[in-house]
Amino acid sequence: MVVRALAASLLALGLAFVAPGDPPAGAQARSYEQQIFFAVLEGLYQDGVSNEVVDKLIAIDEQTKYPTNFVWACPACMPAYNAFRVYRARPEFQGSKMYRDTFGPGLPPAQVERLTAVDLPVSQKALEELIETWMKRRMESLRLTESERAEWRIDMEERRKQGMNYLQGYRNGLGGSYASMKTCPICEGAND
Repeated sequence: MVVRALAASLLALGLAFVAPGDPPAGAQARSYEQQIFFAVLEGLYQDGVSNEVVDKLIAIDEQTKYPTNFVWACPACMPAYNAFRVYRARPEFQGSKMYRDTFGPGLPPAQVERLTAVDLPVSQKALEELIETWMKRRMESLRLTESERAEWRIDMEERRKQGMNYLQGYRNGLGGSYASMKTCPICEGAND
């Protein structure tokens, strides 16, 4: 019963992101959020990222009470962070004789080692590279025109600026994991 309720909630969340019809006001901004969200969620499922890696990446910094690897309120980080959280709550697939809750075999051990490294710059660089891979997959699947790609780059650059403004404010005021962050791994990965 709990699994059904969780599955229904996840489906409703996904449908809320892709409602059909004419886009309402502000839909373009939500569209970019959706693309980041679904690129990350698809990547997690396709690669079969382990719960241990996800838990490490979405950990909350004890000092700031914000996610260690995602800049709080950043317009690129928050859809990615929410995709990680939705994936982490995923139910088991039904109808198979083997337990399965993802499609991929898991990340290579060397990549897992970098993503879970104690050294924050190492793990955040690995996260940036992972996000870049997933965003490239998503963008290729959309088959965007050159003008649409240019529009995406302009919008993502604006999101990066907003994220860096948040990060700068946090670095000056909150400390914690943000104090050592030079860049936002999600913004960098989504912009490359």
